[in-house]
Amino acid sequence: MKFILNKKNGSFLLAIHQNLELKLESLKGMGALREDIMGKGPYDFYPKETAEYILNHNLQVMQTGEILSQEESIKDIVTGEIKYFTSTKAPLYDDNGNIVGIIGSSINITAEKEAENLKLEKKWQEAAATASAIEQAKFREIVGRVAHDIQSPLASLQNIVRQTVKIPEADRTAIRSAISSISNIANNLLNQYTNKDNDYDCIQQEILLSALLEQVVNEKKYQYQDEAVKFSLNIPRNMEAVFIRGNSGSFRRMLSNLMNNAVEALWDTTDAVVTVSLSGDSEQVAISVRDNGCGMDEGVRDKILNNCAVTHGKDDGHGIGFRQINDTVEKSKGRLDIRLDLKYGTEITVSFPRIEQPQWLIKEVSVGSKDLVIILDDDDSIHNLWDSKFKPILMESDELRVMHFRTFYMALEHIKKLSDADKKNLTLLCDYELISPNSSDKSIKQNTSGLDLIRQVAIGHAILVTNHFDNLDVIKEAQDCKVKIIPKPLANNVKIVLDKGKNYPKDSTIKKRVDLVLLEPLEVVYSNILDWYCDKRIDHYVSADKLLESIDKYPKNSKICLSNDLGSISGIELAAKLYNLGYTKLSLFAGTRSLGDELPSYLNQVQRSNWTHFKKYILGDAYE
Repeated sequence: MKFILNKKNGSFLLAIHQNLELKLESLKGMGALREDIMGKGPYDFYPKETAEYILNHNLQVMQTGEILSQEESIKDIVTGEIKYFTSTKAPLYDDNGNIVGIIGSSINITAEKEAENLKLEKKWQEAAATASAIEQAKFREIVGRVAHDIQSPLASLQNIVRQTVKIPEADRTAIRSAISSISNIANNLLNQYTNKDNDYDCIQQEILLSALLEQVVNEKKYQYQDEAVKFSLNIPRNMEAVFIRGNSGSFRRMLSNLMNNAVEALWDTTDAVVTVSLSGDSEQVAISVRDNGCGMDEGVRDKILNNCAVTHGKDDGHGIGFRQINDTVEKSKGRLDIRLDLKYGTEITVSFPRIEQPQWLIKEVSVGSKDLVIILDDDDSIHNLWDSKFKPILMESDELRVMHFRTFYMALEHIKKLSDADKKNLTLLCDYELISPNSSDKSIKQNTSGLDLIRQVAIGHAILVTNHFDNLDVIKEAQDCKVKIIPKPLANNVKIVLDKGKNYPKDSTIKKRVDLVLLEPLEVVYSNILDWYCDKRIDHYVSADKLLESIDKYPKNSKICLSNDLGSISGIELAAKLYNLGYTKLSLFAGTRSLGDELPSYLNQVQRSNWTHFKKYILGDAYE
């Protein structure tokens, strides 16, 4: 669009020059006719801010005598739409060379401008989405670590509560309540901030019902913590390792919907309780959700059983989510039953075919009497659980060794140094997800999984002990490594068996068996010990070098007691070397106070002033 602007008042004029004729087509860009603009200025057409913006640009052209361009946004006079123009203006001279106005042209760039804005908006959205995804990924990592760290101590606490019958019932209830509260936090975080509930309905897998039920019930406890509703979960011991086949996300939503509906039915109930039970036989598994609420109308029940839409609102507490429940039951070849009891509420039961336990699951760990067991986990509580499981086996065999490691690299370095015979007779109980105990220490930062360790070493028997048992990628990875899996929720159910008939190749080296290997530089102390325990076989060394020179002649299960003050090396440092060589019954004979956390977990302290403790150590029951 071409135009001429009067210098005096800024009004638009028709050009008398043929090449500047103002055409109708150009006027359409302004939404005006020729007669609409003759003799009028910007203030007649645009808001004050827009008019001043245009006139300031015109004034700059006339004052400088230069050709200038700028982008202008103008509201269409007729439609009210915002249009964008690139406006180029030049001074207009009279015959005497005086500037009498400006001449210019405006090119409509609305389409290009809108495309550019869309492109910028898209980039902004992509950048925002990327930033959000990064933040979410960081938060999910934190949540995953919280959940990982919480699940292991829960398994250990559950094991203690089950085995300790002397604890009063009230105390056991309090302990279970504390366990449940911790579990609620972990499972609620997992439910809200991880992507475990993706709608991949076509993916079918083995589902460990006891673990899934416990997760969902704990989520509901957290969800309804401000409501006067109690949740009770009943899983018999013989049903803890029961599996069905289905889509994990669909089953989780189905259970959530069943429990939500049960809670909604309790709106006017005192002492409201939702009871979830697992039962079954060799062919079928039944999950029952019972409330003691207002009950369900028979008509509503019939509609639900016939998969009809139920229009009752939340006040009645039924209908919401039943379409999804029916779909899940149908896809998994299950059955839905509703038992009405208007006095005591409603019980809804979903039943499914029971399947054989998956091939990747191991229920029994067999070890030989001279085997080496290495436990790799970054959580102390799971080490305690395994210690409680192996304790009766260690009492049967004094040559079985159990070693504990908390980092990938320490375990790897130790296994590499083992003899071929030890590697062949090694059982590795290994966590999958290994979180570094100190992320700031780059030397022990763990960016590898337990399966990475198994792939790097050639050992006799490896088992993956993990909470990732429902992760299909982890299952496939373990199967590719020919490794069985123990779900951590079932670790307490695993039976440890001592294979007393396992054959070992004869060792040509004759090992020297003694009651104690003592490293004590002070001869007077050794003499006193000999006087007190003259009936014991005690080999005495006065230096660390002499002991290390002779250590190979002693069996790995030998009891070794070390003084801490050895000159060039401390007893704690020497104990670390001996532990790496495979000696596990180590004690530090030092001090008159307890060193406590200063000692590694594999090293006991015998205080020099505590001869009762020393006697216990010598007599052989300090490790039992």
